[in-house]
Amino acid sequence: MDRIVCLGDVVGYGPQPCACLDQAIEFDFCVLGNHDSSALFDPEGFNVAAEQAIFWTRAQLECGRDGPEASRRRMEFLCKLPRTVREGECCSCTDRRAAPPTSTSFPKTLKMAKKWKSCFP
Repeated sequence: MDRIVCLGDVVGYGPQPCACLDQAIEFDFCVLGNHDSSALFDPEGFNVAAEQAIFWTRAQLECGRDGPEASRRRMEFLCKLPRTVREGECCSCTDRRAAPPTSTSFPKTLKMAKKWKSCFP
């Protein structure tokens, strides 16, 4: 294995968001996922349970057991995550939110796929 690439949503799903971020900081590339973004800003488009999980996650990140310096480092890492990462011609990793807002993760038709390719090369 040459590199580790994280495609986002480091936090928002499990019980150890601080430990997950500490690990992600070591990755070669990491993209901002919608759950990561929601840990920083207001959650949009989430159901009630997911929204509660995001607020719980945010509280864990802001009041980490290992002190304010570690909390600050984690939040700064999240704030600096890009939505897209390109590595030469080989790798293009884009968070789903960079696609048209009414879309799903994958285009449903060949025409839509061609349109996306022209918009998001």
